[in-house]
Amino acid sequence: MKRHSSPPPVETPSCATPTSNLSRGWQIAISILLLVHLCALLTAPLGLAAQGSPAIRPLSLLQPYVNLLYLNHSYFFFAPNPGPNHLVRYELEFTDGRKPEVGEFPDRKTEWPRLLYHRHFMLSEALHNFFEPATPRPEPREPRDGSRQARRAYQREKAAWAEGYRIWKQRREIYVALRKSIANHLQEETGASEVTLIRREHRPLQPLEYSEDRMSLTDPQTYRNLPEVSDAEVLPWNPDPSR
Repeated sequence: MKRHSSPPPVETPSCATPTSNLSRGWQIAISILLLVHLCALLTAPLGLAAQGSPAIRPLSLLQPYVNLLYLNHSYFFFAPNPGPNHLVRYELEFTDGRKPEVGEFPDRKTEWPRLLYHRHFMLSEALHNFFEPATPRPEPREPRDGSRQARRAYQREKAAWAEGYRIWKQRREIYVALRKSIANHLQEETGASEVTLIRREHRPLQPLEYSEDRMSLTDPQTYRNLPEVSDAEVLPWNPDPSR
């Protein structure tokens, strides 16, 4: 009786670890970039939830990157407690005989598709979020009491003021630049000789206003103009005119 030889065992391929074509240096660089981007994504919500906390102060170094990619969305706009939204009204004046014009953005009637409206909405919110008054809070004065405890308290207050002044100056410069950019764009688009921008706030209805008064979501009472100051008052600044 003829014996059949058994077939040779089939060798299964080993599960080799996939290799990357990138060098070790590139892998490390990409990992660092991803880590920086992740930290930047956390900057806006953390900054809103823990305003003024020293723990998140190092994240302020990423602010230029956050501004460049526009990662500082209005997280507070969403649930559970949405706040008011903000618009920009512009008044145009012409020297060629045309009548003055008044417009506003965002505007659902003219900005379509929805993404275009959303971009204008984010622009008006960004302008509002960067708003700072034309002058910061006054610098703390030296105490008349020359005690060591009073001097230490003064030094702490002065250090906090200096940090607040630095933040105010940075944010104020961004705000002024945004206003000028919007005004310049409107001038180029419309040929206006002068552009006036007015920040506006639109608050949500109160429950009773909706259920009892039957007010519309766009009722004029829910809008108000926000006060504005002259950009010329930004710099230079002197807290004490007598100095």
